[in-house]
Amino acid sequence: MEARSLLNATLQPVFRVPRQSARMDISQEKLPEGIIRRILRFVVLEDGDPAICTLAHTCKNLNYIVSQGSFQKEAHFNWLDRPPTQLLAIKE
Repeated sequence: MEARSLLNATLQPVFRVPRQSARMDISQEKLPEGIIRRILRFVVLEDGDPAICTLAHTCKNLNYIVSQGSFQKEAHFNWLDRPPTQLLAIKE
């Protein structure tokens, strides 16, 4: 009987997860833009330039931040200032 209900799409779910509780709101009213920019610079430093495209497609606020030339310059200079950990590895 349960399989027939699944095929007919009439099986009722056992429980429902409220949508609003699972969603995290990071609007600009809750976090200042400077904090968001700093977090995004760390993301770009870890994931590289493709992260800028991914972040730009996430939402309008992140698109606005990562599309600014000043953010892209900051991210680039952070990348230049990082320590060359790959060069310091000693092969034995």
